[in-house]
Amino acid sequence: MLIGVGIDPGESESRISGWAERNSFFWPLAPVSADPVRDYRISQQSAAVGIDALGEIVLRKNGGLQGEDKWRDWLDTLGGPRSSAAVTAPSTDASLSGTLPTSGVIEAQPTIALAPTAAPAPTTAPVAAPTAVTAPTDAPAPVVAPAPTITPSPIPTATPRPAPTATPRPTATSVPPTATPNVPVGHNVGQRAPDFTVTAVNGETVTLSEVTASGKAVIVYFFATW
Repeated sequence: MLIGVGIDPGESESRISGWAERNSFFWPLAPVSADPVRDYRISQQSAAVGIDALGEIVLRKNGGLQGEDKWRDWLDTLGGPRSSAAVTAPSTDASLSGTLPTSGVIEAQPTIALAPTAAPAPTTAPVAAPTAVTAPTDAPAPVVAPAPTITPSPIPTATPRPAPTATPRPTATSVPPTATPNVPVGHNVGQRAPDFTVTAVNGETVTLSEVTASGKAVIVYFFATW
């Protein structure tokens, strides 16, 4: 984020608004404010201070930033690893490719009993020829025993395997970086930037500590329209 703070007490809000419109300067522009000009030791027009998302001063230049390359260098520096507030939790999805889980109890499949085989029916014994010369007497027909009734045993039903359950994916959370402890407040590189609140000409109120607490880096640009 870019915040402009005026250093000339004689500049009016209308003059600043017209200057911003002519130069396509759409960031918050505030008239002169004694606290940041004093706390950051600003003694000339213009000056720039780069503050990372931890609220620490990492860049400072008197005379302002001239040229696209210089602005790009500052933005690249402020957008480095220390300013990154996003922390993404790794995926912990369980595999659903058909592999059974390695933990837990899996019920064994029951053994399936086969139905008993039917016993073969007895064969009829042959009738011996009569030995007497006399006329044969009709012999009674042999009685055939009925085949036993076979009742098939029921086939037990196999218990289905439990389906693997997918572990829910944790939601990525944006966590603002934690400020380095015991860093003194000051106006030099390596110190914690003095906090301030300014009201821009468009009515917007900006507080430095609230911007950095949201994980954003800041360039405070001290300007004048002349």
